[in-house]
Amino acid sequence: MADFSAFFAESWHRLKQAELYRPRPNPTFANPSWEASPFRVLALRLSPYRDVDRSTPHLFLAQAARGAVPPAYVDFCFFPVEADRRLLAGGGVPLITGLESGRSLEDFDLALVSCAYHLELLNLPFLLQGSGVPHWASERTEALPPLLLGGSSAMAAQALLQENGDCLADGLFFGEGEGQAEALVRSLFANKGLLKRARLAAAADAVAGFWPAGDLARPVRQAVCRRPESLGQARPYPILPGPEAGTARLAVTLGCPFRCSFCFEGYERRPYRRLPADGLLQAARALKQASGARTVELASFNVNTHPDLPRLLAELNRLYLQVNFMSQRTDILSSSPGLLELELAAGKRGYTLGIEGISERQRGFLQKQLDEPVIRPLLARLLAARVREVKLFYVLSGHETGEDFREFRAFLGWLRVERERHGRGPRLIFSFNRLMRMPFTPLAHDRLLLEERDWEPLLAQARAAVEGASGEFRLASAWPEYATAQVLAQGGTWLAEPLLLLAGRGFCFDRELPPAAWTLLREWLAERPWLLDGLIAEKARDHRFTLGFVKTSVDAETRFTRYQEARALLDPSPGASLPRPRRPHLRLSHLRVPPQLPADLEELLRRKAHLQPLYAALTVPREAAGASPEWLDAWCLRLLLAAHPELTDNLLDARQCLLGGQGARDRFPPWFGRALFALTAWDPEAARTALGGTAEATAAAPAGSAAASWQRLELTLHLPARFFPRAGDRLLEYLAGAHAPATARREDAGLRLEPGARALKRKLLLAGLVRTTPEGERLELAIGPRFSPRRYLECFPDPEAWRQALLEVHAFTLEAAGDILDPQCEDNPLPGY
Repeated sequence: MADFSAFFAESWHRLKQAELYRPRPNPTFANPSWEASPFRVLALRLSPYRDVDRSTPHLFLAQAARGAVPPAYVDFCFFPVEADRRLLAGGGVPLITGLESGRSLEDFDLALVSCAYHLELLNLPFLLQGSGVPHWASERTEALPPLLLGGSSAMAAQALLQENGDCLADGLFFGEGEGQAEALVRSLFANKGLLKRARLAAAADAVAGFWPAGDLARPVRQAVCRRPESLGQARPYPILPGPEAGTARLAVTLGCPFRCSFCFEGYERRPYRRLPADGLLQAARALKQASGARTVELASFNVNTHPDLPRLLAELNRLYLQVNFMSQRTDILSSSPGLLELELAAGKRGYTLGIEGISERQRGFLQKQLDEPVIRPLLARLLAARVREVKLFYVLSGHETGEDFREFRAFLGWLRVERERHGRGPRLIFSFNRLMRMPFTPLAHDRLLLEERDWEPLLAQARAAVEGASGEFRLASAWPEYATAQVLAQGGTWLAEPLLLLAGRGFCFDRELPPAAWTLLREWLAERPWLLDGLIAEKARDHRFTLGFVKTSVDAETRFTRYQEARALLDPSPGASLPRPRRPHLRLSHLRVPPQLPADLEELLRRKAHLQPLYAALTVPREAAGASPEWLDAWCLRLLLAAHPELTDNLLDARQCLLGGQGARDRFPPWFGRALFALTAWDPEAARTALGGTAEATAAAPAGSAAASWQRLELTLHLPARFFPRAGDRLLEYLAGAHAPATARREDAGLRLEPGARALKRKLLLAGLVRTTPEGERLELAIGPRFSPRRYLECFPDPEAWRQALLEVHAFTLEAAGDILDPQCEDNPLPGY
């Protein structure tokens, strides 16, 4: 057993992602004690939390584990950032260690790994060797848990395999995990008494999409969610600190009805399924209760393929404070009457449009059914509407010619004139990327361009064209990242050797890939020209792809036929008839927006923006100290709705506003105790009645409002001696340096601090008492708004130790206050401890 809790207790404050590692039980995990749990599951992400806090696979895995085994202990591990990797290694802590438990991999019963982007594959062997874990499944003993990898890039994870079927993971999961992930965990728990190989074999027999390491000849059928309506059964899930804690994501469709030749989504996730609107709205209510989110984001590859999007936007805006969505089909947005007006009424001011090819010919090759007669009118409407920003995404295939660029420049010339016609238009961002030939798509058969010199003139022409039209040019990935990712996506089982070589040299993917990593991989390939030649060559109909044993909904013959069609559209033979574009089984004008709906939605948002908050004085328990503001707000709303589910349709937001805001966050160490929350509700009086309690009122502000600006805080600072020696003396020195000196008088209770008239006028320390405790010193203070506890705490030897302090708020006095709801009943949603 390897428990590293002591390390985190002493050193967590020095970690870059300190909020993740704070040693306290996160109440939203709902874990039993470690000793009492019959099954311990670790959800592992292969990227740092700061880069994946907007995504949900780790939350999905946590919900699946909890659903399969309710008393399971569920924990997370994220790939540590560089500074944290150094600190953990220096402390002898494995890189794979649970955030909540402080336990290393061997203490868990199961590890579920999510791979969202195939460059993350570099990080798996890096993490294993940084945790003292053998790389290969065949080398790992029964003392280590099964390590299973899935995710959106699992279908491009062949770099993890050896020719004999051995694997860096103990098993791979291919396809959609909805329903199957829970079944997988349940199977492994039920067979916990068996040897690992037998447990994995039993799981493979019972669970669609799961392949146990060891046999590349063993067929496996990609898992498909057959009953998407079941996705509406939301469960509470762990809330992690970070800016996305208050955002929940609601899947409205699965898959994509279109079959662009380059796109993983259109081929891997088949068939296309849209969830019924009634079920989605029911799920949205359950999701709000489960998450405490003020914002819901509609998660879909193309959100406007859902025919009930107008209704969803209207109803969800009544349920949530904010409704967001990103990806949508450009042609549907252009051709659906009233849809753009509805989105503008809903407050959408930033648009992302996937144009893909720079010309009709290139879009034909990519089989992107989008013509300029559709693109131009939509852009003209966006310019006229004065939206804030428009991002246009393009892919360079490497097959572009001068004619393609002439067409692109003509389009940009029209766009520049149109923009000038409307005065100062929106910010126009042109994001380019080199085409990634992905497995299980038609263009997996296309030849690869792995020489940077082949791309440089194309990128130079694209940049010059964009900047000449006063647009912003962006390149989505640097050359080392693109080239390495392309090799990983298309290589064979031979990739395992250079993958381990890269990890052994210390290379990993952390927002970027060091150029030396591609240099090393390129040199390795150059020494094996037969591999490089096979990699870059066009692939024939009967080419054997490494993961060909995975049976998908679109077979290999169909994909090759589609590749031939794409090539014919790119380079048509003289006199040959071109293949007719394949249209999806979806009418592009399928959306119907009621004429009055945009105006009604605009009025709804206007009313929402002018809601007057109800202020409530609540007690934040000690276990929530150090939480991010977003975490605390989401947790508060979740607890309020759990105690009062009748408020789900009424209460939109709960926002801590006493010590909120970035300025306050920078001034205060981890705190708990009395706090002021602003509650946004459609009907504040109904919320007041439901919450009960008493109201503290003054005549300084209108009834129902309160100013969050305080003039006096009564608090206690708990300061451990090992981090804060001579705390009372240092406080006197700090005050003297701030030109607000205080005198000290010894009493039986401790050291009494008496600020002078000048100090009181400067509104720093108003009163104070220093008590000595067995752990250190306890400062009982009354402070004014100019006192910065953090600045005082940074005067100690370790300036980062301010996070080890604990501040307890006992009372506050506002500069002006109106009615403040003060629930004192037993169901106060944030009871004191």
